[in-house]
Formats: sequence, C-alpha cells, structure tokens
Amino acid sequence: MAENKQHTKRQHYVPRTYLKAWEAKVSKLADPTALFDGINVFDGSSENGDGRTRDSILWMPNLYTVNFEDVYFLYNSCPKIRNYFVESVWALMEENRVYAYLKPYVLIKKKDSVKKHLCSISDWEFHNNSDDSLASGRAFRNQVNRLKCYLLEDSFNNFFENDWEKTRDTFIKEVNNAALN
Repeated sequence: MAENKQHTKRQHYVPRTYLKAWEAKVSKLADPTALFDGINVFDGSSENGDGRTRDSILWMPNLYTVNFEDVYFLYNSCPKIRNYFVESVWALMEENRVYAYLKPYVLIKKKDSVKKHLCSISDWEFHNNSDDSLASGRAFRNQVNRLKCYLLEDSFNNFFENDWEKTRDTFIKEVNNAALN
C-alpha cells in the first residue's frame, strides 16, 4: 500500500521554526532550577509562565491528516491526495486479491477504474480473484476507511520546518556578516 513514511504525530499549527525565535533558557514551574531550551507558556496561573519545549506546544493530533472519508470533498481539487487514496485502495485490492463490480455493469479490476469510481466505493460488490465468489465488502471497506493520508503534514513539514529553517538561518548569517563588515 502507498504509505507516507515521514508523518508526525504532533501536527503544529504554528511552525516550530517560527517558535525557535522565541526560545530561551526556561524552567518548569515544578522544577525552577532545571533550565532547558524552551518557551514560557502563560495560562494565567503564573506570572513567569511554565517552560515547555517548542515541540510540545501549539499542536493538535491529526490536524492536517486526511482521512478516507474526506476524499469525497477533495477528489477533484487535490489530485495528489486523490492519487494517494487510489494507490492505497488499489494496493488493498491486490493484497486482498479482490476485484469489484459497480452494479449493474461496471467492472473494477484495474487502477484506472478504481480512480474513476472511487467515490462510489460504498456501492462496490467485491469478489475473490481466485474463484469469483463474493468477498466481504464490509471487511474491505473497513480497511479502506482506516486509510489516512499525511501528505499535507509532510509537505508543511518539508517546506516550513526544513526549507524555511535553512532560509531563515542563511538570512540571519548574512545579516550578521553584513553588520560586522
């Protein structure tokens, strides 16, 4: 199955590279003597804030994760996400050794037909490749419904966290060099 290799569990809605500019030596309220690189977070209970690492703030789980049920809304507007799910469903069909019919006459036995009819998968009738007997559509659809696409998170991560951090560091270095000359 087409699977994203580089997704993160904590999907930040403020890029960590931006938060890096706010880092300083901080401590947790529970242990004010242990300093670490972090950001003071203020919730109104303390005048000084509570120290946290930048990885542990301003995130939500699955913020940018696209679930299979979302493919219906994104099918025409996001071809990379559509292709991810087409590839994933096709891989599941090969893995489970099944093909499908979309009644009354549409045979879904190739990747192109998966792409063309993906949004009507709830109406597919599954058959085993080996003997053409009926296969469990419910079991297959449950596998499909568990599919998740991390393309958005991985793309944001690559652009903001990797490329942008390099650009920012280069900019700061050049400004510092110019100031010294």
